[in-house]
Amino acid sequence: MAEALYGRPINKKDDHDERQLGKVTILGCGYQMGVDTFIGQAEKDYGLVLSRDMGEKAVYGYRETYPEVKSLWYGLNDAAIHAVTTGKPTQYSCVTYRLENDAAGTWMSCELPNGRKIWYYDPVVEERMVVKPWDRETGKKTMQRDLSYMGRNNKRSGMWSRVRTYGGMLTENCVQSIARDLMAEGMIRVERAKYPIILTVHDEIVSEVPNGHGSLDEFNGLMAGPPPPWALDCPVAVEGWMGPRYKKG
Repeated sequence: MAEALYGRPINKKDDHDERQLGKVTILGCGYQMGVDTFIGQAEKDYGLVLSRDMGEKAVYGYRETYPEVKSLWYGLNDAAIHAVTTGKPTQYSCVTYRLENDAAGTWMSCELPNGRKIWYYDPVVEERMVVKPWDRETGKKTMQRDLSYMGRNNKRSGMWSRVRTYGGMLTENCVQSIARDLMAEGMIRVERAKYPIILTVHDEIVSEVPNGHGSLDEFNGLMAGPPPPWALDCPVAVEGWMGPRYKKG
């Protein structure tokens, strides 16, 4: 991504800031981050001060490089809104949204490829007039349908309130949940192979074994696969390490 932004080869040793911008772009823009938010987060979290032009280049460059991701944002958003407004199960790709009821009330469920569900309480779709980023100069307003639900709002210190969601956030929910399901499959495999798990950190599995037991190659292979039946076409890569104590690289 950094090479696409700067138009030249980038390496980890000599191009720290350039590579960091590529990393920020991949991590943030995959979930529909806009230009203003991207510039702010790059400075706050990574100490990168970007011009408006570079921010736009990163955000729109990502979307041009990965059009399938952009399609996923809008596909999931439209499917979720359709399920809530019509009450009919709606599928996009390998994900299905439904309205479901229980004693607590109405929920929107998001069924993942392995059958597990994410739940959104009291979903509501509202229409409002907004000015799109590309219409700021003219002030032209466009009708937009917004999906929200009741939950812990991270923008309000975790307060229970109505949370507005959108395609990028629905994508994040699905991607991170599927990643967790793949990791859980790997956890079962490494435990069965006598690599007792003492810790997990985000996307890491940490096992403690006696000296001489197993190998890093075997451990990486167990983490990576074989894939479960619901993820046969999902590429999984593992970059493990071995040492006498835990570290963050």
